[in-house]
Amino acid sequence: MKSGFAYFFRGPDYMRFDWPANAASAGYPKPIGPNWHTSGDFAHDLDGEITGLRAFGAKAYLFRTVTTMVNRDGRRTSSGGFVVNAPIYCRYDFNREVVDNTVTDPADVVGQWNGLIPLLDAGPAIELALDWIGGAETAAPATPLDPATLTAFAHHFMTLSPDTTVVSTVRDRLRQIRERLTELPDRFRWTADLGFAATTTPGTLTEIGNEFSTFHGPNGRAAALIHEASHFRFDAGVDVPEWSGEVVAGVQQGPAVINGVTMPRYSTIPTADALVNPSSYAAFAQETALGEDTRFGAARPQL
Repeated sequence: MKSGFAYFFRGPDYMRFDWPANAASAGYPKPIGPNWHTSGDFAHDLDGEITGLRAFGAKAYLFRTVTTMVNRDGRRTSSGGFVVNAPIYCRYDFNREVVDNTVTDPADVVGQWNGLIPLLDAGPAIELALDWIGGAETAAPATPLDPATLTAFAHHFMTLSPDTTVVSTVRDRLRQIRERLTELPDRFRWTADLGFAATTTPGTLTEIGNEFSTFHGPNGRAAALIHEASHFRFDAGVDVPEWSGEVVAGVQQGPAVINGVTMPRYSTIPTADALVNPSSYAAFAQETALGEDTRFGAARPQL
């Protein structure tokens, strides 16, 4: 094993840093492919490397994000799927100087590295969620509300003429969501075999599972975190998905069924329920920030 060195990758090249000498090794940068005996996707643009421990101490795991096609569940497919950016990795043996294993199905990458990919994905999802909430907070206090914001109120809080109490409530809850998002990763963790993207025990803990990465794309992850922040801060037992019984991206969705209970059509819930409905805030934030009623989430996987 080549101990005592750190490796830095950029584009098709890499640098080697000598820890004992506290200096970069002479003769670098060098090309990745011929020196690490890699080819194809692993000869350039690596995201990072993890060195194994104990019995795997002579192994290096090289990760890269690639554009590929996956099905609804995040498994690689050759046709009829969604084009996404997703992780792959290979394993390099320092002693034998060969790549001895390659994993190119993103769902397998997520499943083999417990919690690593979902927790890494949570970082940019938090930033995107905060951008959306910032846009919503800017739109909601305006007096008078502009036509686009009024339309978003109609879509997600079921009123075309929100009174000051409704606007004030939405503004206050957007603030609470923002505060919770900025607290992360406080009371936040990955949980094995969770069975879905995320869940929250109000005021106590938010958990994400592998589906956070395998089912959702970047937008869906941000929407999920807004949803869970709402549960964390002001859960009131109302949980009607933004897609329940609605047409989303041109596709008619059936009613949501949660814990055996059939949910009503999203657009029919009363304003009082919408004001404590997590999906209402996630969808409202998207619409005010992005300028269209996108409804990223379970009805739009991999986006």
